[in-house]
Amino acid sequence: MGWNLAYDYMRQWVFDNRLTDLKKGLLSVCPKAKEIKDYVDFFDKRAPSERDVIDAMARQESGPIIGGEGHDNLIQYLRYRNKYAHASEKSASVAKTNYLIEHLIDIITTVPPFVQQNNKES
Repeated sequence: MGWNLAYDYMRQWVFDNRLTDLKKGLLSVCPKAKEIKDYVDFFDKRAPSERDVIDAMARQESGPIIGGEGHDNLIQYLRYRNKYAHASEKSASVAKTNYLIEHLIDIITTVPPFVQQNNKES
């Protein structure tokens, strides 16, 4: 659930502040995915995957919105989420869960660009 909170925050932020840039990145990452015009488009079955959105934010075509280290961290947390959320031999302890949630909260509250106040697109 911690991943869902952090990912939704980032997705809403990029939609509100850098949608045009995200669209450019998405065209290079997944040109056949549904175009994001409204926020609800992220939930369409033809929408870009979480990985595609994160990759698109790091593409040169998008600015990039996030840097290489931010991209690497988010991909690693997505992998952790997938390991623990889907059927596998892995199970998360309370300590691991707290660690992951704390780091995800750090990303969305202290790491640029998510803490910057950009003008909303028209």
